[in-house]
Amino acid sequence: MLYLFLVITSTITYYIYTYLSVYFMRDHADMRSYGNISLAICMILSSILVLFSRRFDFEAYVSYLFMLLVMFISFKIIYKISTTMAAYASVRHVFYFYTVRAFVFCMYSLITGMPIRYIASGKMSDLISFQTTCIFVIVLFIILQKFSVTTSRIQALFRNTDQVLFVTTMKLSLGFYLTIVSFGGRYTANDQWFTLMYLFTCIVVMGVAAIVVANSVRSCEALEYEKQTVALQKQLDMQVKHYKSYQVYTQSFREFRHDYKNTLSTINTLLRKNDYETAIHILDEMGVQMSDGLTTHPTYSNYGLLDAIMQEFANTCTNDGITFECTLYWDETIKLTELEIVRIFTNLLKNAYEAVLLLPKEQRFVTVKSKLRDHWIDVMISNRFDGIYHEDLESTKTTDKGSRGLGSKIVRKTIEQLGGVTTWSVDDDVFKVVMNFPREHPVES
Repeated sequence: MLYLFLVITSTITYYIYTYLSVYFMRDHADMRSYGNISLAICMILSSILVLFSRRFDFEAYVSYLFMLLVMFISFKIIYKISTTMAAYASVRHVFYFYTVRAFVFCMYSLITGMPIRYIASGKMSDLISFQTTCIFVIVLFIILQKFSVTTSRIQALFRNTDQVLFVTTMKLSLGFYLTIVSFGGRYTANDQWFTLMYLFTCIVVMGVAAIVVANSVRSCEALEYEKQTVALQKQLDMQVKHYKSYQVYTQSFREFRHDYKNTLSTINTLLRKNDYETAIHILDEMGVQMSDGLTTHPTYSNYGLLDAIMQEFANTCTNDGITFECTLYWDETIKLTELEIVRIFTNLLKNAYEAVLLLPKEQRFVTVKSKLRDHWIDVMISNRFDGIYHEDLESTKTTDKGSRGLGSKIVRKTIEQLGGVTTWSVDDDVFKVVMNFPREHPVES
């Protein structure tokens, strides 16, 4: 009866751990339409694998590799996920389970005096250790997710593919090393020494893995902080340039007012003397001189920050022979910070800029338009491109392969968190990105 109870409860706890481990990815990837069915199949396959490994006495490293393969396939089937993220998630699942399993075996051996090789081969002892492992790994998983490896920190890690690969490789190697060490238990005559050595190895493996993850996450957070600092510096530079351009415009307008006042005084005197021909001649010359001398300042947006961004981009386009048109209305009730506004528009404008640079000068153009609706503002950025586009809104052959699509992912995530929508389409050789921003107040009639 006790054995049957342990079988049922250990199966349930293992299913709970598998469920938590799989649903950990729901904040980082989109589940497929048949994801829940795939999850059920994943649980069944995992339990069958555990049953076979115990029935046929698989070595720990063999079970480790088989479970890794099953979980990798499961993550790929359940989620719309990259191979790198699927590898990370599957290694994370298996690493937690086998390191906790090794720790439980060591503690069980120290408490009962039973050698580890007998614990794994005994029906009751193996079942008790499996049940204990499942409970401990669930507790460890929840604690780490809540206090250490939180969702926001994992998202920062996932935005750096190189660090994800590094963490995955290290955990995979450490876990496999631990299973290989357990294989040596049958070749030592001093079981107590091996138990202590195995416990020490288990603690070292856990510690090294924790250090690797912590350092990788900190590196990613530091890199993102640096990127935000650079973005703020660019924002400040744009606003300073915008201010200076207004200074030039204001100075030009002051000169215009001064000349205009003096000229009107002269014209007034001539008119009083009935010297109409001279007055008309002066007016004609004044019109030509003022139109040539007055500095024009184009306005692209009613919002100062966006106007500065567009002004800076317009200057870049002028230097590279790109036709740029922009009429952008903005509502300050849209709940975006200035930094988020900069990140959204600079990322998309950069993509458009890199795309049109691949074309001859006579074909280059970028257009920004907006449309006001009751509770929305629709912004469309369109540009001509060479007909080759990648996933994640990117229509450019960026030279930085590690960051391909990263900017567009940031844009989509930021807008979706706001409650908006981002869509893209291709019309012949024109690439279009449409952003729908929710705003607080409807259009007043």
